[in-house]
Amino acid sequence: MLHAKLRKLVLLHERGTAKALGGRTMPGSGNRRNQYLKGDVSSKHFRVENKLTLAASYSLTRAVLDKIEHEALSNCQTPVVALQIAGEQYAVLRWQDFHSIATDAGML
Repeated sequence: MLHAKLRKLVLLHERGTAKALGGRTMPGSGNRRNQYLKGDVSSKHFRVENKLTLAASYSLTRAVLDKIEHEALSNCQTPVVALQIAGEQYAVLRWQDFHSIATDAGML
């Protein structure tokens, strides 16, 4: 029962990310046999790996960061990890991407 509820939350998280970025979810993105549709969400500028936990913490690994970076850069996109921890959403970006976005927005 918990697994089904968590899966529903994951799908809602992915759809919300896609909508916010004007992108689309990648069907079967969690399926290891799917070699062509990588990442969870793709938009014009971003490739996003969504992670969700109901816990108070999440262990973000270098392997997850490397995976989305490779997928994004091979498609001329910016890699992002959309991380939802206990209901709060965060975006994890490479420092150079964050700095570039902030500079382009006139924040720096």
